[in-house]
Amino acid sequence: MRHVLERQDRLLERAAAGLTRRNLDQLLDRKAHALDAIGRLLESYSYDQILKRGFALVRNATGQPVLAAGGIGPGQRLRLQFHDGELPVVTEGKAPARRPGPGKDDPKGGQGSLL
Repeated sequence: MRHVLERQDRLLERAAAGLTRRNLDQLLDRKAHALDAIGRLLESYSYDQILKRGFALVRNATGQPVLAAGGIGPGQRLRLQFHDGELPVVTEGKAPARRPGPGKDDPKGGQGSLL
């Protein structure tokens, strides 16, 4: 047991010798730079950054995102979210024609022929 404790004591002393103020400062600097880089990456993935590039988020009356024009009818209340605020709108006209998805008109799900 004594040999085990002496060995652990030596390992602890060696580890403590590497914990100088300079080493700790360098470690903290590296971790701070890594955290900053991850923060910038996360911010670039934010949908708010997409809105700043000129896109808008369309939400229905309950606040859920509208993913396709085919689900919107005339007289429906929507909210358009831009990077600098929201705008309430009401749709007009006829409901847009729904485009068939793959497999409805083309059983192979491909583009089909133009000729």
